[in-house]
Amino acid sequence: MTDTHIQLGGQDAPAEIPPGPAPDNVPSPVPPQVPDQPDVPEIDPQGPGTMPQPDIPPEFPPAQVA
Repeated sequence: MTDTHIQLGGQDAPAEIPPGPAPDNVPSPVPPQVPDQPDVPEIDPQGPGTMPQPDIPPEFPPAQVA
């Protein structure tokens, strides 16, 4: 009779473990989407002209005053 109890308990535990890990794997695919945000920073390298512009504006104001 004790063997029957062990089998029932043993099967219940392992059965619950597989279902648990499965759900965890589902959310994992979501984090990979985070790298999509880094793609936006790539725009900064393409927008180097934006940085030089700030230096030019200071010169423009003086030119307008003259």
